[in-house]
Amino acid sequence: AKDVNEFRERLYLMTTQAGMNAQQRESVQGQVLTASQKSGKDVNELMSVLETGQEQFNNLQFFADHLTEIATVAKVAGGDAGDFGKALGTVQQAFGLTGDEAIEAGYLMKAAADKGAIGMKDFATHFASAAGSFTLNTGLTGMGGVRQFVGAAQAVGTGQFKGAESETRMTQAVAYLNRKEAQKELQAIGIRNIRKNGRIDVADVLDRLAGNKKFMSIPTVRQEVFRDVQAREGIESMLAARQRVQEGRTGAIDMRTIMGVDAKAGRDSVNQTMQGMQGEGFFQMQQEAARMQADTVTNLRTYNDQILLVTRAADKLEQSFGALSLWASSIATAGVVSAGVGALGKVAGAGSSSGKLAKALPSVANAGTAVAGGAAALLAKGSMGVGAA
Repeated sequence: AKDVNEFRERLYLMTTQAGMNAQQRESVQGQVLTASQKSGKDVNELMSVLETGQEQFNNLQFFADHLTEIATVAKVAGGDAGDFGKALGTVQQAFGLTGDEAIEAGYLMKAAADKGAIGMKDFATHFASAAGSFTLNTGLTGMGGVRQFVGAAQAVGTGQFKGAESETRMTQAVAYLNRKEAQKELQAIGIRNIRKNGRIDVADVLDRLAGNKKFMSIPTVRQEVFRDVQAREGIESMLAARQRVQEGRTGAIDMRTIMGVDAKAGRDSVNQTMQGMQGEGFFQMQQEAARMQADTVTNLRTYNDQILLVTRAADKLEQSFGALSLWASSIATAGVVSAGVGALGKVAGAGSSSGKLAKALPSVANAGTAVAGGAAALLAKGSMGVGAA
């Protein structure tokens, strides 16, 4: 119940920030519960996706509409849904993608991970944050830019470095291509105009570097162009990957290999994995837990709404009968009612509403006693009068 109340509170605050009304809020709640049941992900983990979507990207509706896809991709990748959601939003923002393109980019990342060296979890955690730097230095946007970005990441990942180390080397290498001093050094060895129409085609530059004998055979030349060690290692990793592909080595991939992957292959991979998981006991247990959580969200909300109505009614009873209880002379009836008050307190969970009921009901009882006493007195007076007549 505590987790569910936390979920409802987070949902209210987030949707209010997004300017949504009550109907829209209920729609988002339904999307969260559906995504949870289909993916087996906890609702509060999925809430982190939506909170990031609103707070960081001001685009709650996009993340809510695609939450099931985000959750299932994260499930298949073995990662946190919040990490993948943030990665998707970062890539969408950096490359100026539409909503449909952003989802395509997500499946493109999955297809690249299946074929490449960097797994989806590492890509979402380490590489996606470099998307802004990549597009800033290359000028590449749209899905073409995404393909170059993912291709460069996977090509560097074929080197001897781990996820975060590979990301640093890729970012540094691309940044160096955009530096005037590096471009001047490249011109000196015959590689000119690497920036065309305000853009740097990284795959094309790699092809030109691979065909330049000075650059490929003389280490000092590479050191002059890429004075930063990490930048140089990034370029060398991408060139080594290209060479392995050119030599026809089994399983070799390079930047152009990854640039050519099909986003549909990524979607199919996710769907097939999820279908395979349906028969696994551990996943069925997760789905059952998600279903129970969804039922709790719905039922607890109804319970809370009912308690709120009882509390408000109790407040009104206190106001209406509080004055009468001041002059009530007998509390005998109230003593009888006290047992019922205790029972109602237990039903209400001994919460704040039970306290109000405990106050209200004795007031009603006291008032009833007083009214009964007053009526008896009037009747007695009336009967005396009749007798005298």
